[in-house]
Amino acid sequence: MKILLRTAILIIALLSFFAHASASEERRFTIINASNGLTDNSAQCVVCTKTGRMIIATQGNLNFYDGTGFSHADIHRDQLYQLPAYRGGYRLYFDDLHHLWLKNTHNVACLDLLQEAFIQNVDSVLSALECPLPILDLFIDSDNKIWTLTDTGLFSLERRKTYNVLRDRNLQDLTTIGNQLLLFYDNGETATLDLETGNMKRCTKPYKWDKAQKYANTSMLLAHGDGLFQLRNGEGEAILLYYDLKTGAWTTLLETTFHMNQLAIRDEKLYIAAD
Repeated sequence: MKILLRTAILIIALLSFFAHASASEERRFTIINASNGLTDNSAQCVVCTKTGRMIIATQGNLNFYDGTGFSHADIHRDQLYQLPAYRGGYRLYFDDLHHLWLKNTHNVACLDLLQEAFIQNVDSVLSALECPLPILDLFIDSDNKIWTLTDTGLFSLERRKTYNVLRDRNLQDLTTIGNQLLLFYDNGETATLDLETGNMKRCTKPYKWDKAQKYANTSMLLAHGDGLFQLRNGEGEAILLYYDLKTGAWTTLLETTFHMNQLAIRDEKLYIAAD
């Protein structure tokens, strides 16, 4: 795959935010910080809406940037729903019901995108969607469908079906590709389930136990081509992996002594935000 052949070279530049762009490619960068209207300079994650606006999560706020200025939505403690099983940092998810979900360690908040305001009672949203309560964690798949983790398993809001998960592991991420449900656990283990039957089709691991302990804190996924990229973070280090969906093979692309936080692909180039 072409993007894999040049990933190792690209990452070196990407981790320094392309400070030295290719001579054949002109790149322009603009610094956006608190002096421009960002609530603070501790940007945790960034996503783009379908209308082209940027949403930047900072500590305690969401910042909406339209290219000229900011609007904001503040998060209050009473708007947080507890997620006992979520141990990671900030994550932003769009569902297909005009919600933006903001996860942080052990909690989640829900923003009404039509009102650009956080919903006071997240329980009311989950109850209206007829999700089994209480939930331990919440995920959004690649089709913007909601999944919730409960004591009885992993519940698909779209299919109204519960899938089995490994009881002795922390489920950190998931995605759906075709008729497959891929579940990613804290030790790096990846289980592939048939969406129709719930039966396990494959279970793989990218590395041995020593690295499983080293990179056990967080996971982030990005599907591309016939596979997907995965970022995994530990206490102060990170690893970038590629998973081939056809063969079930893992490739280690990069290991760093700092965190890598977010992935994006544009024009066959892989962009990574890092601490």
